[in-house]
Order: sequence, then structure tokens, then C-alpha cells
Amino acid sequence: MKDIAISNGLESLPLLDTVLWSYRLLLGRNPEDLEELSRHFTSQVSFSEIRQRFLQSQEFENKVVRRRRSKIDQALLDDFPPYNGPGLDGSFYDFIGTRTRCSYLPAVYAGASGLVEGPPGTERFGLHEPAEWEGTLRSVLEAGSRFVAVELGAGWGPWLVAGARAAQRRGIQDIRLAGVEGASSHYDFMLQHFRDNGLDPASHLLFNAVAGVHDGIARFPKLVHPSSNWGAEANFEQGQSLEQFEEVESISIATLLAKLPKVDLLHCDIQGAEADVLLASGDLLSQQVSRIVVGTHGRVIEGRLMEFFGANNWTLEHDSACRFNQDATGKLQLAADGVQVWRNNRSQQDMMM
Repeated sequence: MKDIAISNGLESLPLLDTVLWSYRLLLGRNPEDLEELSRHFTSQVSFSEIRQRFLQSQEFENKVVRRRRSKIDQALLDDFPPYNGPGLDGSFYDFIGTRTRCSYLPAVYAGASGLVEGPPGTERFGLHEPAEWEGTLRSVLEAGSRFVAVELGAGWGPWLVAGARAAQRRGIQDIRLAGVEGASSHYDFMLQHFRDNGLDPASHLLFNAVAGVHDGIARFPKLVHPSSNWGAEANFEQGQSLEQFEEVESISIATLLAKLPKVDLLHCDIQGAEADVLLASGDLLSQQVSRIVVGTHGRVIEGRLMEFFGANNWTLEHDSACRFNQDATGKLQLAADGVQVWRNNRSQQDMMM
């Protein structure tokens, strides 16, 4: 995204961070210039007023809401009636009842405290894309008596816990989860997220590590503001300053799958490494994984994934391309991740159980 220099006294305003993150998270961009930024401080405004201003803007309607209203099979949602319990201060609940602490996310999400989200594709949209929900819920419905999920670039483990909650609501008791997260602070978020939702982290495979092409050691950026820094990438090259990086284990998909039976859902969001990591173990994925939901971060990456999975007996259930914005200099910046959902066409008998 295009950055602007903050000056003219704006840097001391108490809600400056809220406004900047509202631009980034809700509109997918930074303010164009100081004049645009200054318009938000023409009078005394509260946090909630700023949030509502962005949520009710035409730009938000055009860029975000319409995208999130993408169709989702109503019959699928009927199998998972919405959570109708109370909210909780400092957290929000998704539509199946998974609790998420606002403190995992940038300050603008403090406005979600006490919120109970609606089903995907509704006016009360949630944090995630409907396609990700559809892939997750279909994986649960097709899982049988056991549900196994893997999340690469897990963050606080939202899809592991949401998948587990959906499986529990379907009466599945045998639930096995594996999460890989490179940032130690985000890994701690994941442990807490499990506990907040009644899951024992020690009963599952949770790694403070990165998903890599090979097993080994990688360097992951040290996050100064963990709740704001989502999108860091692992570095496998030598010579980087250890003051800026922490050394973490690199785990290949082959090593991870060797610890698990057939996987119902693999969710992958690893900031541009998705094609390298997934395709390095492509044959194993075909043997052992039923469905893949992958966040994409480039058109070449999307093409590589389509070429491999399309030629190896997988069905593309959903494809939304990543989006780019172009600044005044002509430079393109990733504005929104894409999503691909792939279903393995092999029969259960042909897959490793």
C-alpha cells in the first residue's frame, strides 16, 4: 500500500491509529494524502463514529460488502444453525459460536467487542470470506466420524477452532487438529484461542514453526505489534540480522502429514509461499487431503496452483483472484488476498486413511 508521511500535528491525535487501520482493513488502502486524512478530525469524533463512517461509506460498499455477499449454499448453512448465545465484552463470536478475542487484531476491531456475527454472506458479515466458510463446512459434513484439519500460517488458529466447533455441532467427537505458525506471539494467541473455545492445545499438534518446502530452520520477523502485524513472511536465506528475526523450525507438508491420518481440510495462508510449499508435496496432498482452502498472493501463484491441481484430479470449487491497487508512481500493491478452494476427486478408499 502507498504510505504517507504523517505531519502537521496529526501524529499526536489519539484516534490516528484507529483511522489509519480503518483505511487499511476496511478499504484495503492508506489515505491518499494528508488532506484526506485530516477530514476525519474536523470535529470531536469517537471510536465508534469513525468505525461507522467507514462501514457506511460507498467505497466500503463497493470494495468489501458486495464481495462478501457472494453466494453460499443455503442448504449448507441450514446444517449449521446460527449461534444464538450472548456476546462477551472484549471478544466477538462467529455464527457457529467460536469466540475470538479482539486483542488478536488491530485496534479498529475493538468495535467488535460483544458482537455475534451473522452467517457468511449476510449484512452482518464476519472476518472471513464466505468461500473459506463454505470449504470448511463442507469438509465437516463430508468427514464421517472423525474430523482432521491442518492450518498453515495459522495465526491464532481461526479455521482449526471453527472447524472443530462445526464438527462438535455435528456430533463428531474424534477431532484432530494441526497448526503451524511462525510468529511466537501469534502462536501464543493460538494456544489461548484453543483454551477459550474448550480445546486443550496439548491434545493437538501445534507448532511454533513455518511451513516450508523442506524441514530445517527459517528466520521469521520479530513482530513489534503482534495484533497489527499480519502478513509477515519467513526467510530462508542466511545473513539476515538476528535483531529483526527469530529462528524457528521449518516443517514440510510431508513431515506434517506423516503425523496424521486422512486430512479433511487443509487451510493455507502463508503470504506468497503457498505454491512452492503446496506443490513440493503435491502428490502427498492428492493421497491424503480431501479439501484445500488456500489464500493466494499473486497471479503467477494462482496460475501455478490451477495448473497442478487442475491436472491432478482436483475440482476447483471456488476461485476469487487476488486484487491489486496501483499508486501514483505506477507501482502495484496487493490490496486483497485471493481464495481458491479445491476438492480432491479421489474416493475415500483410494486415499490414505
